[in-house]
Amino acid sequence: MRIFNSKKAKAILMILCIIAFLGVAEGVLSYFLTSVGSSTYFKDELKQYKAEGLEADILFLGSSRVFEGFVPQVFEEELGMGLVLNGGSATQRPESSYYLLKDIYRQVKPKVVILGVQWNGILDESTDSQRMESALTAYDRMSFIGRLEYLPNYILSDQLPNFSTIYRCRKDFRFDVMRQNYEKRRKYEKEGRTPNTSANTYYYGKGFLYSNTNCEYGNIPIMDEGQDSFSADTVTLDKIKYLDKICDFCERNHIKLILVASPISMMNMYHVQGYQDAVDFYKTYAKEWGIYFDNLNYLKDRELWLGDDMMSDYVHLSGAAAMEVSRRYAQIVKKHLEGEDVSEYFYEDLDALKADVNRVVAVKATFGKYEGNESLLHVSINALANDPAAVIYTVEASYDGGETWEELTDICGLKEFDLDLTEAGEGLKLKISAGLGGDDVPAWQIYDL
Repeated sequence: MRIFNSKKAKAILMILCIIAFLGVAEGVLSYFLTSVGSSTYFKDELKQYKAEGLEADILFLGSSRVFEGFVPQVFEEELGMGLVLNGGSATQRPESSYYLLKDIYRQVKPKVVILGVQWNGILDESTDSQRMESALTAYDRMSFIGRLEYLPNYILSDQLPNFSTIYRCRKDFRFDVMRQNYEKRRKYEKEGRTPNTSANTYYYGKGFLYSNTNCEYGNIPIMDEGQDSFSADTVTLDKIKYLDKICDFCERNHIKLILVASPISMMNMYHVQGYQDAVDFYKTYAKEWGIYFDNLNYLKDRELWLGDDMMSDYVHLSGAAAMEVSRRYAQIVKKHLEGEDVSEYFYEDLDALKADVNRVVAVKATFGKYEGNESLLHVSINALANDPAAVIYTVEASYDGGETWEELTDICGLKEFDLDLTEAGEGLKLKISAGLGGDDVPAWQIYDL
């Protein structure tokens, strides 16, 4: 019997041919459809290190708080190490970290893995688009073998087409876009990467993204008020399953694992209900696995050097702050590797930290109009401070686009008031400030009305 006479064999052969054709088309068109970016740089660096036979002393993994928070070059300098990499990616979740770890391990075999965790990182709060972004940003950093291992998780998912560059970039399937991408890629291949240091964020090297954005001191707003909360009952078992897989993988391959929470704004810790419960959860989890957990939000001297103006937003560090955090954290990592105690560097809990915070950490105003009276605006102010009763509120108005401010003395000091808009005009702005008096810099926000 001749095997190719069977309809089944012909069908299988046809399917294989189609798959092969699609694979070639995917590979060729990807060259023209995708622009050169951080994923390209990171993958090419990995290939180079693998070709040189290098092994990584430290590998960082985690979300954008990691890839904008820890500078590999600083750790190399401070610890005298040969190769440190930052494998963080946007919205990276435990499952993405796990597969990315396995893929990078095949290439540079890290000796130490430092995994970024956050208070809500083990909750199922992500939207479908965020989950897809997490999967794709990690996928884009993987080698071909890593992708083959990662993809089966999505074979039965309606999200599978997103892993095709052709599908993902279908809106850019235009000659002008493809030509621009091609020219940029050829320039990159010929001249190498040239960092645009004036950009808001730029690829610094070895996985780290440097942010040139800084908040002004005191203007980090209260975010997601009344929505953010943590309790052990809300922890997602699937997230813990992949944390366990990471711990198990590191244990089996004799990799030292450290969990780290990178610094966020003081506002974020104050307003999240159950923040300390999240810290306690990670402490217990780390103890059960016999690994370290460092909460850099509890660094004892952070109020002296990590002000709001060192943040790029309420959860990310500026590039300058990342440099300083990396320098300080490198010394803690060094003590871990030497088996020394590091408790002297940290506050025991949130209450101990708050005791040394002598300022209003954030303020927010909310506005509402009365039914039937559009000219009267009701203003409510909320401030985060150790003693809310001691907060002094100041309200200023601007009628010229914010060039000059006039203090509204009749409502200053009030947490709640009505504002008559009858003669306000269209360019009215309010500046709401909240402080404790004396020499402290108040928290403030500006609102266009």
